[in-house]
Amino acid sequence: YYSKDNTIKLADALAGAVSFGFGVAQVTKIFERIMGGGLTDAMRMTRTAVLHAGREASRAQLIVNRDVVDGWMWWSSKDASTCMACLANHGKVFPNTERLNGHYNCRCVAIPHVKQSEPEQTGEEWFSTLSEAQQKEMMGAQTWDAWKGGAFKFDEFAGHRHDDVYGDMLARRPLWELLGAEPPIRIK
Repeated sequence: YYSKDNTIKLADALAGAVSFGFGVAQVTKIFERIMGGGLTDAMRMTRTAVLHAGREASRAQLIVNRDVVDGWMWWSSKDASTCMACLANHGKVFPNTERLNGHYNCRCVAIPHVKQSEPEQTGEEWFSTLSEAQQKEMMGAQTWDAWKGGAFKFDEFAGHRHDDVYGDMLARRPLWELLGAEPPIRIK
């Protein structure tokens, strides 16, 4: 879908746009022009690229301040639109050497974890405070039934997929994978 040449063009355009302080709308127009694609793809790519660049800049600051900050905490929005993989990572602490490799359009952020700070509520702890109806809405009724039945643990939602642009990215594992089944057959 994205050629190596387009990836290089996009990276160069992003570096230039960030250095000039362009906003997401301006970068989106540049990406749309380079990719020759539609607005939706350009917006998805732009949002992900801008967030990725910001996260990496923040991580560089964490590394510089390692005498005070011993890592970062995964922070999700904790709302009905939050991806279950993101929620499974919410509140977990990671070393500064590890990136927050969220999925496309991921809204999560890396919060500095100050040495000797109190532990934060995890995504699973927050999820347990929701009503059964809210949990089923976020997770899906079939998935909720399997989870409640002990078929898998909450933190198993967080999987990883390879992306040619960003490398290893977070991904919600589908129910068939959580249950150890074969993927469904796709009809074209």
